[in-house]
Amino acid sequence: FAKSEDYKLFSEKRILKVADGGTQESLGLVKGELGFDKWRRDTIFTVWKNGLDCDVILGLPFLKSNNPEISWESGEMKLFENGLE
Repeated sequence: FAKSEDYKLFSEKRILKVADGGTQESLGLVKGELGFDKWRRDTIFTVWKNGLDCDVILGLPFLKSNNPEISWESGEMKLFENGLE
């Protein structure tokens, strides 16, 4: 995704711990905008070495700082700005 959108990598590679306890090497970081409906944020993304079957993975730091409402039953997520959806 980062390559197809022509994002420029900055920062060096890092070894990251993933959910299953294993590790993955990143290619670096890119800065871009993350948006859902009307919600938008400039965000720093970690670019993974091997292609995954998705464009973005929202990690625990993002989830903690933005505290979205998640419906695991429907697979929907809502993000709020100042208490408004």
